Amino acid sequence: MPIFHLFRHLVSGVIALTLTSGISNTLFAKPVRVVVNASADEDYLERTKDKPYQTYHFAKGKYHGGTKRDLKLENMTFMEVAETTAGYLARAKFYPAKTKDVGDLLILLSWGTTRIDVDMTEVMGITDLGNNNAGDVGAPQGIGPPEGQESPTGAQTESFDASAYTAGPQSIGAYHMGINQAMLGFEKGLYGKGHSRTERERLRHELSEERYFIVLNAFDLKYLREHKELKEVWSTRYSTFNRGTNFTEALDFMNLAASTSFGKNLDTLQVPRVDPDANVIIGEIEVLGTESSTDSINE
Repeated sequence: MPIFHLFRHLVSGVIALTLTSGISNTLFAKPVRVVVNASADEDYLERTKDKPYQTYHFAKGKYHGGTKRDLKLENMTFMEVAETTAGYLARAKFYPAKTKDVGDLLILLSWGTTRIDVDMTEVMGITDLGNNNAGDVGAPQGIGPPEGQESPTGAQTESFDASAYTAGPQSIGAYHMGINQAMLGFEKGLYGKGHSRTERERLRHELSEERYFIVLNAFDLKYLREHKELKEVWSTRYSTFNRGTNFTEALDFMNLAASTSFGKNLDTLQVPRVDPDANVIIGEIEVLGTESSTDSINE
């Protein structure tokens, strides 16, 4: 099965960090809560534990535009998102490869905002649809992964069937909340260990509102070249409310909060807050050039 059609733009050697006196400072008005899910393959962690750094290529994942007009998000290009994210990946010792012929990882970057449509059963006051589970329709607590079923990766959300993630009859709101739960990695907090009942309730509430997010899926590039198959070695999913902010600001503080989790395997959700007095300091970004995915990486 061909895999390169997933990547419309393979970015090779695009971003270089010039750590000079150029400093970008961002001051946030109030603490910002970011939810981070970080997972990594144990074999990958063992294999790379002594490597001082790793190199990567970016690939363009899926853009999610949400349900309402959001000019800041709409006007943000993939290259701008990638350049900003690269600055924070460098903090975790992940650097862009200079040419397409080298590199340890292929990082699929998806971004945007979640979509929460109106649950028409609530709008119309419907409480019984002839099903024993009707009381759960559209309710966040009615959403959860079936036993033994893995959550989809960011690259698979287009074909993801959310019907398995709803306990009651299908409703528009429950459908998208099921997708969002898997895409954002909230199941680790809702159904995993290490979170109090109060925290789980808060996560359910957060899942019911629209959120800006970034999903990074990192694949073993050597394995891809040799076997022509994707092998995911780590993923980081991070998000925050889009209410009261805009994507330009959120992109910085989401990456700041998630940067310590890149390439790691964490048993619980991380819920860091960006302090309002914190300065986000990154080097100037120098764009060196791009290469299209029309030149397959195995050529």
